[in-house]
Amino acid sequence: MKKFYFIIASLFYFNLFINTVSAKPEVIVRAASYYEELSIIKLFIKNIGYFNKYNYTANLPYNDPEVQKLINKSLNKKLKDKDFKKFEKTFDKKYYDPADYLKGIDYVNNVIPGIEKAFPVFNDYADKWAFKVCNKYEIILSLYSIGGMVSGRDGRILLLTYKEGNEKRGSDTLGLIIHEMIHIGINDPIILKYNVPFKTNERIVNKFIKHNLKELLPTYTTMSGSEDDLIDEFLNEMGAWDNLPEAVKKFMAKYPDVK
Repeated sequence: MKKFYFIIASLFYFNLFINTVSAKPEVIVRAASYYEELSIIKLFIKNIGYFNKYNYTANLPYNDPEVQKLINKSLNKKLKDKDFKKFEKTFDKKYYDPADYLKGIDYVNNVIPGIEKAFPVFNDYADKWAFKVCNKYEIILSLYSIGGMVSGRDGRILLLTYKEGNEKRGSDTLGLIIHEMIHIGINDPIILKYNVPFKTNERIVNKFIKHNLKELLPTYTTMSGSEDDLIDEFLNEMGAWDNLPEAVKKFMAKYPDVK
């Protein structure tokens, strides 16, 4: 009888192990809602000075006179929430149409197999130093975002799309999505913990891709002026990627005033 229970228990834990190992995050692609798009536009207009500083350009309807007025007020630090009221009334009729996202959704859905090829690398670093792997990643397509950005800390990623679809971006689409997933992965165990500045954060993500995912993303390129390579001496050390938090900790200790 004891042998019987041992066999049953062994089968149970073996099955649990197999399910755990074979499990992979779910990737969902959808269009931003009307209210999400409005929020995205407001976010970029309110913070346009910050985004300009780091050479990020959102795909805003710049030709709209009302949008130009809002941008000018923001740049002059005179923008208030009530200033958006007029634009909110026209956005639904003038700009938002769910059909505009369909080609982009189809294109990004076809990229999912490529995204999944990065998960073994993520899982490996999750075991080594708590790289965050989400149970679900939600890729939200926006007509008004920058290229890509993390939205919150629960696996949501904003990705710029176009009415004609993401073919316009070519291979950049896969690289941008994985880039943002890496941001999610390193944010809690490294970036927030050691107060890593923006350009160093970008450099870590770009080096992560070049070191770990070069075969998957052979044409991956970085945006000029968006990163600081001062950390490279630490990332290039033997075994640095197997204990990335420690490498970043040493860097921040040596360069505490880096910006």
